[in-house]
Amino acid sequence: MSFDQEQSDKYCIFRCSGETFCLPALSVRHVVPQVEVTPIPMSTKTLVGMVKIQQELMTLFSLEQIYDFSQRSTAEHQKILVLNRDTGPWGLLIDEVETLAELEISICPQSSVNDRPNYVIGSATYKDEFVTVIDPENLYSVLTGQLHEYWAEQSHRLESEDTDQLVATSS
Repeated sequence: MSFDQEQSDKYCIFRCSGETFCLPALSVRHVVPQVEVTPIPMSTKTLVGMVKIQQELMTLFSLEQIYDFSQRSTAEHQKILVLNRDTGPWGLLIDEVETLAELEISICPQSSVNDRPNYVIGSATYKDEFVTVIDPENLYSVLTGQLHEYWAEQSHRLESEDTDQLVATSS
């Protein structure tokens, strides 16, 4: 499901590290308290690990790490925003869900802001606060792409180390 403003004007508004975000309400399956996480060795800092929620195994990413906030979460009990994908659900670790609300979104053309990630599609205002609008499909694609690149680099590095050790022992 790609972002389509015509699907619904309702957005799930949530907070993380003092910042306010939203994404289309239709992309949210549910919100659950944080559960036990199984870390994935040799992964990026954005991947918290794997979680099992309602008998489904899914990846869990940290919005706090994605944005590399200097102000870390003060939420005592973070939440998992479970998001829908055609290939199965995935989770986003957040502080709290504010509400579901209709918002008027200002869409930013990608070419207008060079330093804006392609998963940030615009902005809105809610209760006089700036809200960053996220496209969950693009966010997931970016995160998994970064993860695959990181694993490829790590694999290459390990292969180089193995080759260096082989050469050293045969000399």
